Amino acid sequence: LRQAEIALYRAKSLGKNKVVFFQENMQKNLERRVSLENMLFTAIQKKELYLEFQPQYHIPDRRLRGFEVLVRWESPQLGHIPPVDFIPLAEANGSIVTIGKWILQEACREYMSVLANYERKPTLSVNISVVQFRSPDFMDMVRSVLAETGIDPANLEFEITESVCINSPEQTKAILKELKQLGIRLSMDDFGTGYSSLSYLRTLPLDVVKIDKSFIDPIGTIPDDKNIVRSIIDMAHQLDLQVVAEGIESLNQFDYLVRYNCDYIQGNYLGRPAPIHTL
Repeated sequence: LRQAEIALYRAKSLGKNKVVFFQENMQKNLERRVSLENMLFTAIQKKELYLEFQPQYHIPDRRLRGFEVLVRWESPQLGHIPPVDFIPLAEANGSIVTIGKWILQEACREYMSVLANYERKPTLSVNISVVQFRSPDFMDMVRSVLAETGIDPANLEFEITESVCINSPEQTKAILKELKQLGIRLSMDDFGTGYSSLSYLRTLPLDVVKIDKSFIDPIGTIPDDKNIVRSIIDMAHQLDLQVVAEGIESLNQFDYLVRYNCDYIQGNYLGRPAPIHTL
């Protein structure tokens, strides 16, 4: 019976109309998931979560544009736990609301503590989970953090994915308009990996489009006229949106993005340091 329940749980996690047979690794994966979930609730209190800041640069002058905030988890028991392992768990059990608030607070505090070091104020980009975005007190939380940290909303950018827009598009538009009224910039993350990206770009009050790394990787391995990145850049610019390309790893990729007028790149290319723990 226990094995059947585990297989049933796995089938449900894959979506509707799935048939799954029990395998030994399912029990191990489920046990790990339960263990991670239990530890995640206390990770903030135990100061096991920390932030890294990945730089973004203007093209082609390579001047710093700003930083994207990345959350990391270092567990004394399990070591480094990748975000792909714990973020979906946090979204599933609702703890992402608490974690997301902590990320925004800490990122804004660190940003303000070093702002005087920068001649040009960098942009601070923060990912907003769909669960966090749907939280009833989301806007109150944002206003509270702005007041508490004193950050200028004009220097803050929220990154959302298409999943935010799927269920309640009108509610999404209303919240995004409130954020824009506060002065916060808005970015569509992982562009091109969903199904209705173009319609969202046309109807939502966005400022930036981020091209997913999966579209950047083929640059240099296929002809330019067969690469969709150029079309994405042109389309975004026609809609008065700026473009950030993620995961630049080669000079070929950089030259391509310069050639087709991409606005910014994000990553560790150009001899820059790896993502840093502090600003």
